[in-house]
Formats: sequence, C-alpha cells, structure tokens
Amino acid sequence: MKRVFSGLGEVTAAMEPPGRWPDDLDYVVPARARGIAARRLSLLRQGLRAGDAWAEVYRWLIEPERIDVSRVVLGSLSFTNKLRPLDGSLVRRLYGSAPETSVSRLERFSACPFYHFASDGLGLRERDIYRLEPADAGTFLHNAMKEFVERLSSLGADWKDLTEADITSLANSVVDKLVPEVRDELFMSSARYRYVADALRRIVDRAALVTAEHMRRGGFRPVCTEVRFGMGEGLPPYRIKVSPREEVVLRGQIDRVDVGFTGMRPYIRIVDYKSSTRSLDLVDVWSGLSLQLLVYLIVALENWPLIARMGGVAGTALPGPGAPLTRKGPLPAGALYFTLRDPMIPEKGPVPPDVSARNITKALRMTGLLIDDLDVLRVMDCDSRSHSDIIPVTFTSKGVGGRSSVARLEDFEALLGYVRRKVKEMCDRIFSGDIEIAPYRRGEKRACTFCPYGPLCSFDILLPGNRYRVIAPPPGGIWEEIRGGGDARG
Repeated sequence: MKRVFSGLGEVTAAMEPPGRWPDDLDYVVPARARGIAARRLSLLRQGLRAGDAWAEVYRWLIEPERIDVSRVVLGSLSFTNKLRPLDGSLVRRLYGSAPETSVSRLERFSACPFYHFASDGLGLRERDIYRLEPADAGTFLHNAMKEFVERLSSLGADWKDLTEADITSLANSVVDKLVPEVRDELFMSSARYRYVADALRRIVDRAALVTAEHMRRGGFRPVCTEVRFGMGEGLPPYRIKVSPREEVVLRGQIDRVDVGFTGMRPYIRIVDYKSSTRSLDLVDVWSGLSLQLLVYLIVALENWPLIARMGGVAGTALPGPGAPLTRKGPLPAGALYFTLRDPMIPEKGPVPPDVSARNITKALRMTGLLIDDLDVLRVMDCDSRSHSDIIPVTFTSKGVGGRSSVARLEDFEALLGYVRRKVKEMCDRIFSGDIEIAPYRRGEKRACTFCPYGPLCSFDILLPGNRYRVIAPPPGGIWEEIRGGGDARG
C-alpha cells in the first residue's frame, strides 16, 4: 500500500472516539451512533467527560421517530445487577419450611451467594450429555474404594497378611463388578471408554495397594465407609438452629472413618477421597471455602456410639453435640485427604519394583491436619524415622518436627468450634435471603472460574458495584483468628 500510495502520509484512526471536538464527529454515523453513544455516555457514571458531540447525539437519538429503537441500547446506561435479599416467604418457598442442605452447598455459598442461589435455590442445571463427566469418574472411584474396604473387612483378613497379588486381585474384581453399572454400560460403549475404564482400574489398584501399606505400617483401621448422615439411614443429621423455631438439617456422606487406640482411648480419623491433590488450607477453612472435612469429623465425634456399633468397636460417647472435647470420649486423631490417581513419577530407569512402590506411596501421601500427639501419630506410622511418606508429619529425635501438619488438642477444639460457628453463620445468611453477587478471589483463584452461571449474573468488574470479595490471610495469624472466632467474609 505504501508503494502504491507513496505520496500519502499515515494517520492513525482509533476504533473509539478520542472525546475531543471536532475529532469525535468522524465517528458520528447513523449505523454506529447508538452503540458508541452508549459507551461514551457510560463514562459519566465514572465521573469522566463523554465529549460534547455525544450530548448532541443523545438528543438526536431520543427524538420521537428514533426513541423506540434507541431505548433498547441506551437502557444499558441504567443497568445494575445488584440484587436485594429475598423476603422470608420466598426463602421458605425455595428451600422449604424444614430446609436441608449439605456442606458442599455451604461452600458454594461461601464462594458466591448468587452461585448458591442459582444452583441450589433455583435448581438450575446444565443440560445432561451422555458422556463421562469428572463427577462420574469420581463417583466410580469412591464406590470402588468402598467396595474394596468392605469386602476385605467381610473376609476377616488381617491387612498385614495380604500379599500384593491378593490386593490386586480383589481390587480388579471390584472394578469388574462396577464397570457395567456406570451410565448404562458407558465404559463398554466404545474403545475410548474402555481405555478410560482401564485407567480407572490402575487408579483403584494403586489406591488399594497404598491403603494396604498404610494399614501394614500403622494401627488405625477403617470401621465404616460411605457413612451417610441426615439421609434417613446411617447417622442422624447435623442440625443448625437459625431461629428459636427453625433449624437447618445438614446431610452428607463420609468416605471413611478410621479408629485407632492408645491404651484404651479411641481416636477418630476421617479420610476423604479426592481425584486431585488437595491440602487442608486453614485460610480456606476460616473463610468457609473448605469446611467439609472438619464437619465430617464433628459428625463422627458426636455420633461415636453409633459408629462404634456399626464398626463393631467398643467406645463411649462425647457429652453431646457441640460439647467441648474431653477425655471422657473419643478424641480427634485428624482429618485427611487421600488422592485417588495414578501418579507419573520422573525417574531414570530402570527402577527396581521396591523403589517404584516407595515412590508411588510417597506421591500419594495423605494431606490434612493431625493431632500433635506423638503416641497417636506413631499408631498411624510406626516405621518412618524422619519424614513420613504416608502422613503429613516429620519425626525427629525430640518428637514431631516443625514442618508437620499438626495441631494441639486445644487448637483442634478451637478449630472445630470455629467450624460450628461458621456453619451456623452461613446458614443464617442463606435463610435470611442473601443472594448477593459477590464472588471471592484469593490470589489466582476465583469463584467465577468454574461457575456456569456467569451469563445469568452478568458479573463484570467494569460495572459499578461489581468487585471481587478478596480473601487474604489475616495479619494476626490464622490460628489467632480461629481461636478468637474472627469473621472472614471479605
């Protein structure tokens, strides 16, 4: 173009008008006038000048012969997505007079009240597609581990006597039984899904072998799997008073309850299966984003007599729901995540089988929070001399190392007490009608990343009043906030 029109100079033309007279007149053309005028006039809401030309364009657009079409575009100038709280009668129509909820729903509310409202209040769902969703794979793995542990328990075999061949054979038989039950034999419908089924089989085999290794090296044993509470079977619901005459019923399902003993004292450990690596971040607990594991521990402690009978364990009850942890009943040993995956470990080969097995066990080390009691921790891992490769603990000559994920019994009591208060506070807000569009942001994490309701809420940081609710570690330290019951709404 420069060679063809060598005698002409270059002029830069912006897509948007500069806001100066008479330069803005170049952008005043009928086909684009409404859209550009709306964008320029929106600057007035931010305290900026739109430009003299656009005041005249606005007067032209609202003349009688053009007002009907212009109203559609210019109506965006007064748009707001700010929502008022729902009134009490509408809340009861949405959630019922005896509302039920789950910890996952409470965590959604903590991420963004509108997210919870759209999903769990209005019940909006994306269209179901005949394909394997991540949730389907997760459900399959949960069911496989439940079946594996229950079959082993029914056989009455000692974990320490099982060979690798025994464990693999039992795990494979469990997978063979469950594969045809997924989504009308979805795993058998194509070569691709048969490959996925084989990948899940490897994950179950890995998890079974690592679980057996945990049992060989410690004294904690599963007493219950897939323990339901508030679902008409299993354990009673966890109840939260939201008014003198109303309460919320919390229901859920605990993947695994383990028990171990020091002397005659029972200690309870919760294990939650996850398909991706996850840690128990106390800032997420403090803000309400990660409550599930600790709520499950509370439910298990408060229903110990039932769990003891279900698992055939002798035990005594805590004084009652919400009571302090005393030495008259079972005490919390910890709450852990167990990752269900087939890890890829970079090593220069060939790698001996025993080294490979150790590396896999280390890669699948459980994460979470444990009690700072050396005797209890040694019941979980009696072999490790320093850094444990099965629990998040480092042992030293003086006891427990500083980098261990542990808390004193007093701090565990404070943490569980904080979780109880946080659950009640969130239930109070839900059933007072809070549906605010207020997604959280913590570093690179945002509530909107996986939320399917963005087109419905129209959240946009360029809109007045649309701001992320920033969550950051409290300046005084997370344990000080938890002990003091501080709020983290942001």
